[in-house]
Amino acid sequence: MRRSGFIWKLYAGYVVLILLTVAIVGVMVSRTIERDTLAQIQDALRTRAEMMRGLLAAPHDSSLTAAYPFLQERIRPLGRETNTRLTIIGSDGRVLADSDDDPAQMDNHGSRPEILQARSHGMGLATRFSKTLGTDMMYVALPLRQDDATIGYVRTALPLTTIRHRLASIRRVVILGALLAALVALPLGFWVARRVTAPLGAMTLLAEEIARGECARRVRSDRRDEIGQLAAALNTMAKQTQQRMEMISRERNQLHAVLAGMAEGVIAVDLGERIVHINSVAGRMLGIDPQRCLGRILGEATRVAGITDILARAQTESEPVAEEMRIAGPARDRIMLAYASLLRDTDQNASGVVIVLQDVTDLRHLESVRHDFVANVSHELKTPITAAQGLVETMLSDTSMDDATRQKFLGRLRHQISRLGTLVGDLLTLSRIESQKVTRPLHPIDLREPIRDTVDAFAAAAQANNLALEMQLPQMPLSVFAEAGVVEQIVGSLLDNALKYTKAGGRITVSVRGDSDRILLAVADTGIGIDPVHQERIFERFYRIDKARSRELGGTGLGLAIVRHLVISLSGSIALKSTPGLGSTFEISLPPAPTTEHGANGG
Repeated sequence: MRRSGFIWKLYAGYVVLILLTVAIVGVMVSRTIERDTLAQIQDALRTRAEMMRGLLAAPHDSSLTAAYPFLQERIRPLGRETNTRLTIIGSDGRVLADSDDDPAQMDNHGSRPEILQARSHGMGLATRFSKTLGTDMMYVALPLRQDDATIGYVRTALPLTTIRHRLASIRRVVILGALLAALVALPLGFWVARRVTAPLGAMTLLAEEIARGECARRVRSDRRDEIGQLAAALNTMAKQTQQRMEMISRERNQLHAVLAGMAEGVIAVDLGERIVHINSVAGRMLGIDPQRCLGRILGEATRVAGITDILARAQTESEPVAEEMRIAGPARDRIMLAYASLLRDTDQNASGVVIVLQDVTDLRHLESVRHDFVANVSHELKTPITAAQGLVETMLSDTSMDDATRQKFLGRLRHQISRLGTLVGDLLTLSRIESQKVTRPLHPIDLREPIRDTVDAFAAAAQANNLALEMQLPQMPLSVFAEAGVVEQIVGSLLDNALKYTKAGGRITVSVRGDSDRILLAVADTGIGIDPVHQERIFERFYRIDKARSRELGGTGLGLAIVRHLVISLSGSIALKSTPGLGSTFEISLPPAPTTEHGANGG
């Protein structure tokens, strides 16, 4: 290899790097020592100022001059013992005593920075040139207080000559260390430079591997030494693979981005039904780890019969196929819609199958709910209409009907029309709430007031049914963001429900408790209770446990659904606790409203 100047250039770079590193370390160490020393001096001055303030805290006279006539004589020996300048300053800024100078000859210190800081912040710190002592000083001042009044200030000070001496010593050590480091590092740098230039031949062989497509990179080629020759070879070989590698990388990234961003699950298998790709969505749907199942047979990895069926159909049919399947889950079954089609290579030969999974569980549930709702509405509306039609036809066909019978029939007709009106009204109310078209002005109210009004309104009905109706309300107000009519409607619906399903001699209790986090409103009864099988669906529209009993009592099946939506509109939640034969408790949780009148809500 021809000898060149590259080794000397590399060696010069090592020299510059070593010297620059030593200089930076020296500056950082010097600044760190300076900062730490200043911090130590500051802490020492503050400690001595605290000591002085403690010594001066014994008298109870408001005047320092009257309380300490011999301050000057006492402070001088104390300053000599602590090697610190000590100064006592009155509240008007006049110097009362100083350990190094005559107070009578000193200026008023009321405008000094450390005194101003001590007056406003409780402690003052300043560093400046002292005209009295002719050197830079650090000052710490603390206020002297008596009966919450500032009667003066105590100030301590030290010269900064100590840090200068320390820094000068550190600089000498740093310079000496730099020289020693340079003596050790420079020969080492020469050895490293030789090590770097020697393997250039091996790096040229590596460039030939890059030309075969194993790697692609760009290097600078504007130098005339060995590195420049190698850079030219690398760039020449990289040009042969650049377009191909960029195209492959771009297509791969686009494919990964599309698959990762899809809401559907995607699985690709080869002709042997082994998984070659599966995205994370498909892994979640099928309950498998996408990374661990690569290379495994799809049927063995998933254990889902529907997947293997649609895979077999896709391999035998030329057109894409679709199939709906049910996958068992820990909480509930999931319904998946699977689409499968053949993958083909450049010669249009089958190379595998791609399966796309779409979770339609929620969609099917909504369709079922809509179907049930339409059926229930039709049935509920048809019952009173049919009854009213029969009554009217009977009265029209019987012209000889006596007045008593006619009045009885008209009463029944009015009952059916009233029931029909109640049902339509509840449907409209529920529709307005669900469509969020009901806008009520919510403002802080005391939850106890609408509860008292509602319980008072149901007191007569409870007494008529031989039921005990009780309230358990706290003494302190409980404030929530609501509208009184909404609260009355919620509590009224729950009380009406409790009255219908509690036998004579039972008890209904309305209670409220709360704290700063939540307010709990509970309506409890000792009625027939609700079986756990029905508790999850009790808030659905038109859902009845005993349909015959509900209609006999005049219920529409929409009351609890309306209550649930009203509670949600107040940013709350409702829960049911019930035991068959022992009673039910509907518990509503509402966020408290902050109030300045009563403070935190209590229960």
